[in-house]
Amino acid sequence: MQNIGKGFAISIEAKKNILRTRAWGQWDTNFANTYREAILEKIQEIRASGNRWNILADFRDFFPQTPDVWNVVMQQFVMTKDAGISNIVYLGNQETSILREGDRVLTNGMIFEQEVEAVAWLLQDTPPTH
Repeated sequence: MQNIGKGFAISIEAKKNILRTRAWGQWDTNFANTYREAILEKIQEIRASGNRWNILADFRDFFPQTPDVWNVVMQQFVMTKDAGISNIVYLGNQETSILREGDRVLTNGMIFEQEVEAVAWLLQDTPPTH
């Protein structure tokens, strides 16, 4: 979903069991709730497969957010953990405050600057889907 200067994209990479999400721009709480609903819908799809899944969250262009927006985003990631998501990888800079906050909240998350390294980490012990 896109709006002027902000948006998100969510896709499923079924062969690698990765749910990809990308967020950008400055959000308000309504937009964050739209994102949460969209990602929870995708999680229902992947749960039906019975496979172990991971999330690759690209926050490289996700600007620092208000506490209210960040709470909505974090609720969604906590819910994904409860839904059986194995690991979450964030693409972004280690100094980005949103990622540091996320790293404190989620014990199954890592931060990478390069997508190739992030995907390799996610796939290190994930059996491929046939």
